[in-house]
Amino acid sequence: MTREGYQAIVEVIRKAEFDEDVLLGIMFLLGRDAERLGITDAPPELRADW
Repeated sequence: MTREGYQAIVEVIRKAEFDEDVLLGIMFLLGRDAERLGITDAPPELRADW
């Protein structure tokens, strides 16, 4: 996984418009990916209506 791949995953998740409960689980998994990649930014906003 790369930073570019991580950003692509975030965009796909955002466009999918998951329910809040599902997004919570996704945020947990993305946090682990971000940690592995050394990304220390704030978690991405995943809601489609941001």
